[in-house]
Amino acid sequence: MFRISVLVANLLMLLSVSDHVAPKRLTLSEAIEFTRPSVVQIDVRIVQPRGTTGPFQLPPRPIYVNLGSGFLVSADGYAVTARHVVRDYQAIQIEGHKMLVVGLSLPNVESPTLSVRASFNFIECQVVDEDVRHDLALLKLNPNPFTD
Repeated sequence: MFRISVLVANLLMLLSVSDHVAPKRLTLSEAIEFTRPSVVQIDVRIVQPRGTTGPFQLPPRPIYVNLGSGFLVSADGYAVTARHVVRDYQAIQIEGHKMLVVGLSLPNVESPTLSVRASFNFIECQVVDEDVRHDLALLKLNPNPFTD
């Protein structure tokens, strides 16, 4: 059911050894720039209920806790991660609301030498399938960042 994304296929093509052409040697910054659009961060967003103490009642701010990483596999808004990442999310017991989210990395416009920074656009997602044998989980981003 999983399809190899075009990005993964291109990466494998660049890294494969050929009899006719010497393999291209990538620098770390080139490899990051090449794969950045498909790599995602898997987080849990936690919103605690409002407290009842103190004179001010500020709205609760969400807390993001990183659980792992994954990668986009289609323009239909699907991502793959490790199944144990999803199990870690399901094991979290809190008072308040929790939501599994996917963080899409934003380009680093501040530094021309490093293309990635710790800035993410978080999108809610649902687990649509799991593969116990291979420790994989398929996530559906909602809304789809490519079409919605």
